[in-house]
Amino acid sequence: MHSPHDLFRRHILLHGASNFRDLGGYVGHEGRPLKWRKIFRSDHLAALNPQDLAQLKTLGIARSFDFRGVQESQAQFYEWPNIQRYSLSIEPTVVQRLQAQYLTGKPLTAADALDAMQTTYRDFVKSDSHRFAELFEHLLTHPDPLLFHCTAGKDRTGLAAALVLS
Repeated sequence: MHSPHDLFRRHILLHGASNFRDLGGYVGHEGRPLKWRKIFRSDHLAALNPQDLAQLKTLGIARSFDFRGVQESQAQFYEWPNIQRYSLSIEPTVVQRLQAQYLTGKPLTAADALDAMQTTYRDFVKSDSHRFAELFEHLLTHPDPLLFHCTAGKDRTGLAAALVLS
């Protein structure tokens, strides 16, 4: 069970990122809790300000793993001092699938949205597992704190967090 104190420790306020969290304290494989202040997840980092960067430095974060696709990364590019950015590009597909169907003139339904999401998550496993494996290689070889993210910090990032916990 998590205490309110854990919630306070988990959510780290950054002005330029709205979904920055510590995975510490969550129970992982075989009931072992993840260490605090070692693995972080977030939405994109392109809007960080100097105070945010100082906060990342205080947390010891020197590596970011970016799951955003090529166009997403170009549209909201970042390159911050003292943070090594690794691109683990996974192209977003949900919106593209739904737009393609919309352009056919067929009305979109809740079932269509559900199918698009399920197909996207299947593709993460079928086509993009090597990207998640790269994250694990870094986790295993470098024990210093890191963060991983995508644009909103929910689908690609959420799957990476689930994999870490499993």
